[in-house]
Amino acid sequence: FAYYKGLIALRKAHPAFRLGNAKLVRKHLEFIDAPAKMVAFRLKDHAGGDKWNNIYVVLNGNNTIQSINIPKGKYTIVANNGVINEGGNGEMEGGEITIDAQTALILHD
Repeated sequence: FAYYKGLIALRKAHPAFRLGNAKLVRKHLEFIDAPAKMVAFRLKDHAGGDKWNNIYVVLNGNNTIQSINIPKGKYTIVANNGVINEGGNGEMEGGEITIDAQTALILHD
């Protein structure tokens, strides 16, 4: 329950997760190449007027840890392993990153 409550609060607090029309989605949403059973995308350029510049969302539907590449840089982890904290659950360097099995990772710069 707390996980879904956290996701709803995150969506309410960040307009990037509430883009209101197809034009804004086409402008700000960019899919990232990902292995099978994974979805990864970036909401870019302060999407919807969001205070966060780039938001990366990576969903791993595999039963094993997977890796994916995101641009190098320093990112704040917002969601990982069922824990959501808008203020941050730590930091992560870009490049090749790993995502635990059957989990979502959300980070921003």
